[in-house]
Amino acid sequence: MADTDVKSSETIGATQAPSPSPSTLPPAGKRPFQITHLQPQLVTSRVYQAIAEVNGGFEKLTQDMQGLLKFSFFPTKNLIAWLNQIRYMQAHANYRLIACLDSREMNNAAYYDRLCRQWERQLRDPNDVLIEAEYRKQEIAEEEQRQKGEEEDSEED
Repeated sequence: MADTDVKSSETIGATQAPSPSPSTLPPAGKRPFQITHLQPQLVTSRVYQAIAEVNGGFEKLTQDMQGLLKFSFFPTKNLIAWLNQIRYMQAHANYRLIACLDSREMNNAAYYDRLCRQWERQLRDPNDVLIEAEYRKQEIAEEEQRQKGEEEDSEED
């Protein structure tokens, strides 16, 4: 029989399993609690593929409208006006869709960045702090010497 027990791990960070997909959570108004911290909002490749297909449809429609312009049967002004409306709809749809994705992807980047930083903190050698402090002291000393050199140069002028 398969082992179905969920085993907990002592490590956190990059090895921590992501939270459940937002699509599996109940709607916001029906949740028993409100999530106040970052949660991933997964975006599958199908979303980007669907946007590409929508754009392909707009491009096909644009090409077909341009094809109609070649005929003298239809009022050119109307066709151009409709073509501009189609292009506006495409641009506006892309803007709104990408804005939604941008906020989700930025949220995801922040969420996973936080997990990676937690993991890196666990792996950090406690002596690294001392080494970094020594480097910082050297930087400060170099900066002070540079400032003294600039002050001496300005006094000589």
